[in-house]
Amino acid sequence: MVKATRLSPAEENLLIEKYGPMVRRVAQSLRAMKPSVLEQEDVIQDGMIGLLRAIRSNREESSDAQFVSFAGISIRGAIIDGYRAAGDISRDEY
Repeated sequence: MVKATRLSPAEENLLIEKYGPMVRRVAQSLRAMKPSVLEQEDVIQDGMIGLLRAIRSNREESSDAQFVSFAGISIRGAIIDGYRAAGDISRDEY
């Protein structure tokens, strides 16, 4: 479970290591939508930003399963936002 209090950089890094593979899985699942101008590593970076946002905004009372669900949504949203920023993709398409 992730604490609601401000985490130290070391604690954030541990959580990034723990949940980082999820970023690659989500990025892989969205690969078909990726604009050709983006490299896969750029997509991974957008996903890591989504993961970090999820880590920093998580509530103390949430379980690990709840966090994984919340983080997945945050990661997916950050990746799709990156897709939109890189090309002519509307909100209607995703």
